[in-house]
Amino acid sequence: MIAVLAHVLALLGAGHSPGRAWREAAGVPTTLAASPSRASLDHLVAGPRDARAADAIIAVGRLSADVGAPVAEALARLQGTLEAEEELASERSAALAGPRASARVLTWLPIAGLVLGAAIGADPIGVLADGGIGSTVMLAGLGCHLLGRAVTGRLVRFAERAGDDP
Repeated sequence: MIAVLAHVLALLGAGHSPGRAWREAAGVPTTLAASPSRASLDHLVAGPRDARAADAIIAVGRLSADVGAPVAEALARLQGTLEAEEELASERSAALAGPRASARVLTWLPIAGLVLGAAIGADPIGVLADGGIGSTVMLAGLGCHLLGRAVTGRLVRFAERAGDDP
């Protein structure tokens, strides 16, 4: 959506009317207010972020028409805002790459421990399945592991949504 908006702004800067700029850049018809309709932008919407951008584009077009402000300037400000949001989303994703990788490693670590124990000649499966203290330790460890996965998943999901609109 940002690329389409940049194309529209370039066409507006070249002297095209808003209606013609939207037709050429996105293939969408516009109203007399030079604001594309939501339905005409649907083919450009690839996700929730694009849907919010489309709604903002429509709002900016309508507001510009209502108050008589230049639509190009308002769309340029919107483009700056959308680019900043995109950059923040990329930074958030990069910041969460480490915790996601750690969660994956910690998920497989108990299995690796069992395999390594068996490889050096110990009998970890026999100890854990003995019905005594080994089984108790295995159940406690499994409970802690599942609880840790749930907490880690919740923290990552919370961090992914941080800053998003409710």
